[in-house]
Amino acid sequence: MSKKTRLVLKPSIKKKLVAICILLCMIAVVGTSLAFLMSSSSPVTNKFNPAHVDSHVNDDYTVTNKGDVPAYLRASVTFNWVVDDSEASNNTVYYVEGSTLPQIKTTGEGWTKKGDYYYYESPVDPETASAAPVWTELTDYITPDGYKLEIVVISDAIQADGTTGTWAD
Repeated sequence: MSKKTRLVLKPSIKKKLVAICILLCMIAVVGTSLAFLMSSSSPVTNKFNPAHVDSHVNDDYTVTNKGDVPAYLRASVTFNWVVDDSEASNNTVYYVEGSTLPQIKTTGEGWTKKGDYYYYESPVDPETASAAPVWTELTDYITPDGYKLEIVVISDAIQADGTTGTWAD
């Protein structure tokens, strides 16, 4: 009668074979899933439309929301003395000894000063100006000879939708 021989594997080889089998099964599952997803999905259209937010300072020192959504507005105001000469190549800002620059004495209705900025308290609709100028009255000042007052107003805007409180908070 013939004797059957049995293959006996060491425990370390058994562990390696089991690990290889598990790895091959995982590769097969991942590969099959990726193939299915790539072949069955259609292109997705992005439906996100970002808002446009911008602002503009008008000649009467009101600020207009130039964006397409309601926005909170703020403005910074700077006063400078510049040479009163139409032929000057640039408007160099000067400190004139003994002179004082004006300051904002009264803010416009709806504007609040906080730090170096003036904040409009309520949102402004698109293509609409603030109801009042940033200021209504300046402190007294005397313009030095040969100079003129330059008023620089820079405005900023942020989208009002989705915010809580006001920008100045």
